Amino acid sequence: MKAAIISQKSISSQWIADSLRKYFESVDDLDIRDVEVNTTGKLDVLYNGEKLSDYDCVYIKGSYRYRPIMRAIATALYGKAYTPITPGAFTTANDKILTQLELQKNKIAMPKTYLASTAEAAKRVLEKVNYPIIMKFPSGT
Repeated sequence: MKAAIISQKSISSQWIADSLRKYFESVDDLDIRDVEVNTTGKLDVLYNGEKLSDYDCVYIKGSYRYRPIMRAIATALYGKAYTPITPGAFTTANDKILTQLELQKNKIAMPKTYLASTAEAAKRVLEKVNYPIIMKFPSGT
């Protein structure tokens, strides 16, 4: 059986590759910066301009900056290789609002959270809350 990890080749990615080698005959460590997804016609994942090999398992990992390509890779490989992270998870995990909604939907306890659509609405929220508070922009880290 053959596996691949697509990542930024960080130390933690190397640890994952080493763990995969315990379970798979062959493991390729691919740099996400050399991956592209062809969306013209049939979805194809390319590595260094060549069609990605067939894998039994592909683990995709990267920072929030790579969210669109990670989701595109997972979508293109869905049903062709086992990917432990679903395509939609890349979008949800890198968006604080979507994460909050998903946690709430699954009844996972979270601190009180308010969303405001305008600066005026945010000011009204600030009049109601107990301090200290943590404020975050909805995207980014």
